[in-house]
Amino acid sequence: MAKLSVDQALLKAKSHAKKGEIAEAKKIYSTILNSYPKNIRAKEGLAALSKIMQEKPAGTSFQNAINSLLKKFNVGEFEATFDMATRLSKQFPNAFQIWHILGITSAQLTRFSIAHDAFDKAILLNPKFADAYNNKAVVLKEIGELEEALILCEKAIELNSTFADAYNVKGVILQLQKKFDKSVDAFTQAIKFDPKFSKAYNNLGISLFHIGKVFQSIDAYNNAIKYAPYFAGAYFNKGISLRFLENDDEALEAFKEACNLKSDYFEAHKNIGDLLRDRNQEKLAFEAYDQALEINPQCADAWNGKGNIYRDLGQKENALKAFKAAIELEPDNGAAHLNSSYLKKYTINDPQLNLVKKLICGADQSKENLCLLYYTYGKMCEDTNNLDLAFQSYKVAGEIRRESLGYEFKNDQTLFEKIKFHHNKVKKSRPKIEGLLKATPIFILGMPRSGTTLVEQILSSHSQISAAGEAPYLIKQGAPISIGYTNVTEEIIMKFRDNYLQNIVQHAAGMPFVTDKTPHNFLHIGLICKAFPEAKIIHVMRDPAATCWSNFKNHFRSKALGYSCDIQNTVDYFLLYKDLMSFWTKSYRNKIYNLNYEHLTSEQNIETNKLIEYLGLDWEEACLSPHKNPRIIKTVSNDQVRKKVYKGSSSQWKKFKPYLVDVFDDLYSQSAPLLN
Repeated sequence: MAKLSVDQALLKAKSHAKKGEIAEAKKIYSTILNSYPKNIRAKEGLAALSKIMQEKPAGTSFQNAINSLLKKFNVGEFEATFDMATRLSKQFPNAFQIWHILGITSAQLTRFSIAHDAFDKAILLNPKFADAYNNKAVVLKEIGELEEALILCEKAIELNSTFADAYNVKGVILQLQKKFDKSVDAFTQAIKFDPKFSKAYNNLGISLFHIGKVFQSIDAYNNAIKYAPYFAGAYFNKGISLRFLENDDEALEAFKEACNLKSDYFEAHKNIGDLLRDRNQEKLAFEAYDQALEINPQCADAWNGKGNIYRDLGQKENALKAFKAAIELEPDNGAAHLNSSYLKKYTINDPQLNLVKKLICGADQSKENLCLLYYTYGKMCEDTNNLDLAFQSYKVAGEIRRESLGYEFKNDQTLFEKIKFHHNKVKKSRPKIEGLLKATPIFILGMPRSGTTLVEQILSSHSQISAAGEAPYLIKQGAPISIGYTNVTEEIIMKFRDNYLQNIVQHAAGMPFVTDKTPHNFLHIGLICKAFPEAKIIHVMRDPAATCWSNFKNHFRSKALGYSCDIQNTVDYFLLYKDLMSFWTKSYRNKIYNLNYEHLTSEQNIETNKLIEYLGLDWEEACLSPHKNPRIIKTVSNDQVRKKVYKGSSSQWKKFKPYLVDVFDDLYSQSAPLLN
């Protein structure tokens, strides 16, 4: 016993016993008792071993039986392991190891009742067997008995304070209880006792994502991959976090790697479809959705994705069929309900209306899904003239969305202040602009829901103009310059210019002009004028109240529209926008073409002619028929702009006046900043 303390020797003996190595365990216990005859734990351990050995029939090797069981289990022969363990449990009724193996095998085969009883038997035979408590906790987790499962995890940890897997299981249970902060602590403990525990790193990433620590979640997934390079789930979850951060290139690579490692990973195929759709690669996106459905015909989200592509292409009936298929497979699919609501007008007897009503009144909905259902229900109630319920639904949907985003209006206030403060450096720069452009950008900007989609539809009807839609390049590459995160030098601005043009020209299709209709580009007009003096800037203005109401009642995926979750925040943001536009006008009045949406819809011919003249292009009659333009449209306005230009949309908010009280008063007050 010179090299080991008594406690260490006892732990080693216990470890041998757990593995079924009876002879080795017996030898250690006997050695301890030779030196310390009164050691109670050694006596109890030896007695337990003797009890097991008494059950061994003549000519049968208990150790060989255990080894054979483990061999079959480790190669995935679960049915054979189950049969053999069942048989051996009758031959060795007091062997807790066999009952334990029967339990974990039954759990693998989802025979949870048998697994539950087997673990109980193992615990009865060896009340200090931490593994049995932990594995029983896993079974209880699977059948939804989370509180009892958590108690068993705590018992396992009490018996073995360094039991990494028990901490991991505890963390998973806490995740299911939505206690993400506490689950982070549990996974951290698991990793402390097993620094290469890839599953614990992956689970830690999931919890960090849910508490808003998205960058840290990616670090956790990278560690999971570091210690388990073929861990498809870690790549998938990393893709989810990257997509949340709008790092779509890396997200796509992560999802692709998940599919390479696990070819039947239908969720990854579905997410690849979503990203390819965002890149206007509809054919490849459709193929990805079809791959997901081939693997799992019950994948409702893939049907929803296909519906979105049909809607982008203006194929309304096909889109509605796809959304219906998604809802039939998954009746509570909030995304499919919301997407279908954009394409139909509801009547009071529509079965979908009653279904959504039941869903929002029921339980077990995630906040994200409940948010989508409330936006849907608001549209349904507005269609059926139940305005009180419509307004309340939009309000609740916004509150849920705002909470999930963690939106605070003061952050937008700070953003606008920084842009104005740092613009003087941008304005003073003198980048050396040389050479001819392959395609001249036309920036169509303003508040979201102000008519930018219609204007792009009109312009891209012209034979010399291609449409890029809401291109992300300017904000991603230019915002750090405008906000002051990047030092402003001629070299930096030229690099920004070259990168943007390299990206946007891919959408030009060989035409001399290409539109970028990202509304929030209004934030960076100063940078646009400095980096692209050749560019055209069209500022679309719509009735302030109509604009704010349309922002408030619609769901936007972009986190940049967090203000739209609350009607007062929306009004306040509109005033920030007006003030910034006044700021830009002082320096760049001659660079900005102001287009009034109401004038465009009431005097379509005159306003469209003036617009084409501003661009220096020859007139084409096709510009008066934007509803015939077959291009892909991905905004909420999709269905509207495929109709003939019509008047009156800016008055639709007025029916909600009784619920808005005086919230819009500041929009029209003389003290509010005015556009020139």
